[in-house]
Amino acid sequence: MRWVPGAAAADVGPAGRGPAAKGLADFLLSLHVPAEIGVPVNPFRGVPLTDRDAVLVERLGDHERYPQAAALRAVWAQACAAKAWDGPAMMLHGDLHPGNILLADDGSLAGVIDFGDVGAGDPAVDLAVGWLMFDAGTRHRFMGALGSAVEGDTWMRARGWALILSTAMLSNSDDNPRMFSVGKFGIRQILDDGLCLQL
Repeated sequence: MRWVPGAAAADVGPAGRGPAAKGLADFLLSLHVPAEIGVPVNPFRGVPLTDRDAVLVERLGDHERYPQAAALRAVWAQACAAKAWDGPAMMLHGDLHPGNILLADDGSLAGVIDFGDVGAGDPAVDLAVGWLMFDAGTRHRFMGALGSAVEGDTWMRARGWALILSTAMLSNSDDNPRMFSVGKFGIRQILDDGLCLQL
């Protein structure tokens, strides 16, 4: 593996991540192509959202950790009601969050690392990075850069994936403040969204 220079976006404040929006969109447009036969399917990423229902319900049962559980359940119900992915299984990074995104000194995208969860499935799982990485204004630019390649139901599922990934970080990262903060940021973005996805 070659060394990719850059600062992890998880170590940069949200305002400093903005310049990466277009580069990250371009990366996903290049990555999200139909997978060849034999590309593995990760049983936890890129699958139908309903496959992840039990684990999310269990996490949200921790009311001390998730005082906003009712609002988050409503977000989840909306995401699960979106049309399921019915296109070809697409190539996925599978673990796209600010800890795996590197920024150049000017904040632009320098690289994406950690392809250990690469596989095939619903591209919405990677698009969840919009909530894990960006505030509302930058997220809108990110979405705009992806344009017609991503339709409304996929964005709805992506918001559901952002909830799955954010709760995974919040529920399992008490010993990892960096990832805990990514999860906390994601939950705040999900709740503050209001849903900007009335596309």
